[in-house]
Amino acid sequence: TSTQYGRVWLVRLALMTLLGGMLWLRGREQNGVDWWALRLEIGGLVLCILVAQAWIGHSATGEGLALAYQVLADGLHLLASGIWLGSLPALMLFLAWVERADDSQADVIAAEATRRFSVLGLAGMSLLILSGLANAWQLVGTFPALVGTTYGRLLLLKVSLLLPLLAIAALNLLREKPRLLRSVVEPGRLDTRQSTRRLRRNVLAEIVLGGMILLIVGA
Repeated sequence: TSTQYGRVWLVRLALMTLLGGMLWLRGREQNGVDWWALRLEIGGLVLCILVAQAWIGHSATGEGLALAYQVLADGLHLLASGIWLGSLPALMLFLAWVERADDSQADVIAAEATRRFSVLGLAGMSLLILSGLANAWQLVGTFPALVGTTYGRLLLLKVSLLLPLLAIAALNLLREKPRLLRSVVEPGRLDTRQSTRRLRRNVLAEIVLGGMILLIVGA
């Protein structure tokens, strides 16, 4: 209770407890309004738990306007990475189910889910890059600080892993997603399951690179 870290930890723990209660109520909705209300409340709690992390990191060391700027940029960075990287395991599991599913509509559902996820991923990726640049400018600022400090060198390592991650994401967006959509429209010309399998492998590669980046962030 006597440190910034401890106080924020207590707030996050209380929010997580409340979130657990909300998840326990899932499936007991009486109507469509209850369904939407519960999911909006769950989403709001998750957002607060995630963004509150910005108050106990390096961004919370500033003062005045610098503090507000750093916490905002770091909060957006956490939000973008949580939405994009956090959704990848669910997408991979979903695509694995599609490959095994004995359902004529599975491929159509996979194509629609991939189309929706690509919009979410593109928004998350853009926000991740912009907020990351804002963070780096504020916390590093100069080239000597980038190459001459442990923080700067870890940041360079993080960027070196982020570039292939973005390349794989771009490959999924520009080639694999259109190929999957075409295979659903023209099933006689293209193998839908093969497209799904390639997309799943790429998503797995994204998860591995993203996990490595998170380890560096922890350092």
